[in-house]
This record gives sequence, structure tokens and C-alpha cells, in this order.
Amino acid sequence: MKTALVFLNGNYSSIQMPSDYFSKDSFVICADGGTQLALRYKIIPNVIIGDLDSLPKDVKKKLESYPTKFISYPREKDYADGELAIQYAVDAGYKNLVVFGVLGDRLDHLISNINQYVLLSKKLQLAVVEAQSTTHFIYDDITINGSIGDEVSLIPLKTHCEKVTTKNLKYPLNNETLFFGSTRGVSNVMQTKVAKISVKKGVLMTVHRRVKKN
Repeated sequence: MKTALVFLNGNYSSIQMPSDYFSKDSFVICADGGTQLALRYKIIPNVIIGDLDSLPKDVKKKLESYPTKFISYPREKDYADGELAIQYAVDAGYKNLVVFGVLGDRLDHLISNINQYVLLSKKLQLAVVEAQSTTHFIYDDITINGSIGDEVSLIPLKTHCEKVTTKNLKYPLNNETLFFGSTRGVSNVMQTKVAKISVKKGVLMTVHRRVKKN
């Protein structure tokens, strides 16, 4: 399945993830200033989209020597740059999205982004990557590949999550309910290199945080 990598302009963001997220076949979309996050890791965008007010002129000039497509919107618009970037990927037919640069000092942007990802995850695969963590929004089940000792948090969104079952986590759940607003599912621990989580009703946010290697 072809993958679109989407870089947002989160000023608190960093990437310390496995290289298998990146390949020569990946299509890279940057939301305005998210371009600088991609360039930090020597990733050249295929598309830069937004009002371009956060893209330095020297960076734009440098990228004009590459086959990078610029899509400019007026500053006063109905959608944030991040949503425009995500929608571009969806309209282009990508069913597997990996989003970087979500964390920043704008809590309103963060919450609205999460709400968008919750809806999109009903019809495609979407992962949010941040530092050592990968976040998914699941309506059925997920298999997490990692290391013994990795942390996995299970957070119900919008409403209660019913009949939640886990396998190979330190604190197991067996057809149990995680209540909306409860912290019960936070910071579970992987007992093997593979963990499985399923939910029968509701949307569950899973956050897999990899342990740091010495």
C-alpha cells in the first residue's frame, strides 16, 4: 500500500523513529512550515500546501530547484494548513498516512487535528509519529510490534470503549470497558515484542512509546 508522509508545523516536534517509515516510494506532503521539519531530516517534499506564511523565502527558493509542487491558499481561509495537507493526500487516493509535526504550542490545533484523525481512521490507516511514540485511532483491532518494556496507552475518545481485550500487556483487559475520561489504560507495558488490542465498540487511541536504547 502506497504511503503519504504528511509534515505539519508543530514547533515542539521531533522524529526519532525507525527508518521504515521512509522509502523512495513515499509521497511527501508538507503543510507550510512543516517543510522545515522534513528538511531537517533531509526529506524533500513532493508538495507544499497552505498559505506559505511560515515558509522562509530562502527555503522556498532552494526548493524551486526540485520538482516540488507549491499549492498556495489565501491566509484567510476555512481550513488550517494541516487539514489541507491531509485532504490532499486523501484526494490523491492514499490509504496509508503517516503524520509528523503534530505537537506544538497551539492546543486548539492539536485537538482539532485529533478529531480529524479520528474520523479519517474509519476509512484508512493513519499513524501520528512523534519522537519515540506512534499513535493510532482504532475501531476494531491493532497489532503493535515493539520491544519488551515499551509502554502502550489505551485512551477512549468521544465515548466509552466496550469489550476491550489485550494480549501480551502487563495489565491485561478481557472484554472490559474503558470509560471515557478514565486514565485506567495509560502506561501499560509490553511483555513480549508483539502486543494485540481489540475493541468492539467505540474509538480507542493507542499510543505506543518505545523504550530508549542505551
